[in-house]
Amino acid sequence: MKYASLLILCILLTGCSSSHLNNQPSQSSSADSSTITVTDALGRKVDVPRKGVKIVSCDPSITEILYALGAQDSLAIGTTMDDQPSAAKLKPHFNAMSADMEPILAQNPNLIICIKDENGGLLPALLKTGIPVLELKAKNLNDVYQSIQLIGQAVGETQKANTIVAGMRQQITDVSNAVKGLPEPSILPLYGINPCYTSGPGVFINDIIDASGGKNVVTSNPAGNVISNEQVVTLNPSIIICDKYTQSQIEKEAGWSQISSVKNHRYYYDAALLRPGPRLAQACARLAAYLHPHHAAHIK
Repeated sequence: MKYASLLILCILLTGCSSSHLNNQPSQSSSADSSTITVTDALGRKVDVPRKGVKIVSCDPSITEILYALGAQDSLAIGTTMDDQPSAAKLKPHFNAMSADMEPILAQNPNLIICIKDENGGLLPALLKTGIPVLELKAKNLNDVYQSIQLIGQAVGETQKANTIVAGMRQQITDVSNAVKGLPEPSILPLYGINPCYTSGPGVFINDIIDASGGKNVVTSNPAGNVISNEQVVTLNPSIIICDKYTQSQIEKEAGWSQISSVKNHRYYYDAALLRPGPRLAQACARLAAYLHPHHAAHIK
């Protein structure tokens, strides 16, 4: 299974709550003038160096945000899955699925940024290092916006972070307006089969499906975010969002050949769509253009 799909599953299965969406994260000066205090997504106050911050990024989306903010020089080490932008591949890296702290400690970092629940297995080892940990949430779109703002505060780029968030909000609003009133193709996000992992309301990929003029056939979140093979057939989506490996498994599945998406070979995959970072707005526009090709010229 692709890492992006695994990230979605971790977020879903832990059921993290949404953040206060329209409030910008708070920041204050600490008693020590060499640091600023940032309140993370869990409401914890984290002291961050004003200068010389050396960050451990525990997720590719965090790395993308740092680069979008122009703060890549603050990135001391990222994960082995970091691939955007391509320059991120040249940074030191570690396995975020492992509790081995040696590669991290070798970089002498002074701030760790991770995602609540997605980095849950790594967190106990991170906390033992004594390095300040800034935790983010990544369940829905507004969590993503808050994450960008929190990281912006941590690296002294608050205004740029706010500009990025405003631009994302505007692009997604523009896409939504461009497809308003058009037919809504039925979509099923699938992160693996046997069991069939999916997602319904309250997750950022669902927010993007809605904004792009599609309709998620999963209208409520099933127990464990798993639906049966029979339910997939009954839901009969016209498009399945999945990675290439999952697509290959779908096409081998007995009894699925009459599902509209399978019969018509309509699958959609965009890695940015499954990553809670600054490229989500562009992913929204691409998905909308795919769903509504005759109106693609009006979708920016």
